[in-house]
Amino acid sequence: MGGGCGVEHVNGWLSMVQWLINNLGLKILALALATALWFYVQGELARVQHGSVSTALERVPVECVEMPIHPHLKGEPARGYRIEPGGIVVEPSSLLMAGSPRWLLHHAGGLWTEPIDMGGARETVVRQVRVMLGDGGAVVGSAGVVTVTVPIERR
Repeated sequence: MGGGCGVEHVNGWLSMVQWLINNLGLKILALALATALWFYVQGELARVQHGSVSTALERVPVECVEMPIHPHLKGEPARGYRIEPGGIVVEPSSLLMAGSPRWLLHHAGGLWTEPIDMGGARETVVRQVRVMLGDGGAVVGSAGVVTVTVPIERR
C-alpha cells in the first residue's frame, strides 16, 4: 500500500527538475532584464540626486473667487415669441472657483454655461447645464452644474 507513494514522490521531483531545466532559458532572460532595469533606475536616481534633471513643475499660487455664471443661449424662439426681458434666471447665479491668479483674471467677467438651444421655443425653457471652465480652473464644493430658466412670452 505505502510503496506507491514513494514512487509518486520521486516522479514529482523528477518532473519539477525537468521543468526547471526546460525553462532555464526564460529564467536567465528574466534575470538579465531585471538586472538591466535595476541599473537603469539606479542611474536615473543618481541623476535626480545630483540635480542634473530639471523639472517643469513650478509652484503656482491658487486663489478662490466667487464668479457669476452667464447662460450661453443659441437660436431664437418660435416666430411670434420672445425671451422675456430680464427674466433669465441662473441658479446658483455664481460659483466659488479656484485657479491661478492669471486664470481668474482671464475669467474676471464670469463664466459661461454650455450652449442652451432656444430654437423654436414657445414656452419657458428650463435646463440643467455644465459651466464651461476651460483649462486651469476648478469649481469648489459643487459639481459645476447650474439650472437655467429662460421665460418665453408672446410678442
